[in-house]
Amino acid sequence: MTIRLMLSDMSQPVAVPSRAGSEPGDDPAVRERVASIARRSAGQIVEAVRELGELGLVQKVDVTARVIPLPMMFKMYLLNDEEVFFGFYPVVEREVEIEGETVPIFDAVGKDTVLFHHSVSDDDRATGSQYVDQARRWFDSLWGTLGRTYEP
Repeated sequence: MTIRLMLSDMSQPVAVPSRAGSEPGDDPAVRERVASIARRSAGQIVEAVRELGELGLVQKVDVTARVIPLPMMFKMYLLNDEEVFFGFYPVVEREVEIEGETVPIFDAVGKDTVLFHHSVSDDDRATGSQYVDQARRWFDSLWGTLGRTYEP
């Protein structure tokens, strides 16, 4: 089992997440909030996959994560170069608590994102195959050019 995770690099300013309200723009505390969520989520994935290997349920496991200097505006899962699940993150203005203070932010919300399915075995094989191929190429292009090793 090989898993590659690509995350936004929250050590650098990005358009989303950012501070909203009367003082809009980059805010390191807003970025750190999202970085903390990403560390927790990525850590849970890494831990679960490694446990599968340790228990002998999967012969070989490899989990790698990289960060890119772009905001994540969608989620994409590519499975076995045969299926893609893709969903957009809507950007919303909302209030969150950061260090005990209520802060208005612009946030890309992905929790309830509707995922669209594309497969090489779709009825329209040309479209499904092309979508899966292009999604993989796009991911590999970012992974190999802008991607840097993720250090939680």
